[in-house]
Amino acid sequence: MSNPSPRAVVTPRAVGTPRTAEELAARNENLVEWYQGLEKSYGRELLIMLICAQWFLKGLVLGWLYSSIDWVFRDLGVPGPRLQIYKTVTQLPFALKPIIGLTTDTMPIMGYRRNPYIFIVTVIAVCGMVVLGGGKV
Repeated sequence: MSNPSPRAVVTPRAVGTPRTAEELAARNENLVEWYQGLEKSYGRELLIMLICAQWFLKGLVLGWLYSSIDWVFRDLGVPGPRLQIYKTVTQLPFALKPIIGLTTDTMPIMGYRRNPYIFIVTVIAVCGMVVLGGGKV
């Protein structure tokens, strides 16, 4: 019996992680070039509008929304511990975003990756809204 050929030792690291300072600097230059290409193609005004819509307005709206939830539930007479449960349940989709993304990417339904999941969740959300609209909290 012959010994198997020696294999190269591979050290674990994230794919695409720069090993040296030069690689990191090259990556940053590529990022700047990428942004400049976007700015050339779409214009600075559109990029600024998208940045504001994505981060500033989304954060502002979510801040107002979650600060008002306490007042609405207090007006409905919901006790404090139950209020915490409701707030936790409403935050679950945001906490599970990476798992949901991996699921939709690795388990397509009839060849489609996201559309069936969007449809299923929309049906569940509409059913939930009908239940909420027809009953008490």
